[in-house]
Amino acid sequence: MTTLSVVIPAYNEEDGIADIVERVLAIGPALQVAGVDGLECIVVDDGSRDRTAEIVRTTFGDRVNLITQRNKGYGGALKTGFRAARGELLGFLDADSTYPPEYFPELCKAALQGADLVIGSRMSRP
Repeated sequence: MTTLSVVIPAYNEEDGIADIVERVLAIGPALQVAGVDGLECIVVDDGSRDRTAEIVRTTFGDRVNLITQRNKGYGGALKTGFRAARGELLGFLDADSTYPPEYFPELCKAALQGADLVIGSRMSRP
């Protein structure tokens, strides 16, 4: 079984966190078509002072692994999420929806064909 773990660092993202998490969770069927059986969504609340963690907890419950920590910065939040990830494949994106999670199935296909690293770019659009 192959699982994709998606890490979302979040700092004061109450206005957009529910949308991006919903979009990540919605790629499950497309991931299965791409050969990925499981999806793990990890939100690292990096010391937010707003309702980010509360929204994730109450809206998604156990469908999301919510980790709260004191503010360690973007890199610290990524490291925390990476350490918690259980999947064979690892991805991350920002909580402000600047990266579309809908491309993860395509990226996973490339990874499953033997690539050591697959990078998506917002700069190259089809």
